[in-house]
Amino acid sequence: FVSMILEKLGAGLSLSKKQVNAPALRVAAAKLLAYPAYRARAAQVGMTIREAGGASKAANEIEAFLSGATRGG
Repeated sequence: FVSMILEKLGAGLSLSKKQVNAPALRVAAAKLLAYPAYRARAAQVGMTIREAGGASKAANEIEAFLSGATRGG
């Protein structure tokens, strides 16, 4: 799921489980390295995540949501 979002944002590529093998990973890595736009978009996505509080903030929000869901909130 996350890889599909990154692909739509132009920050990465998504491979299905059936597509994951050494040759496919080599091709995907080569494509990511060949086009600077991927790196630029990935940097933008990373900055947005950091500005929003980063991974720890996201984890805390998910835990709070799940805690509320288990209490019926």
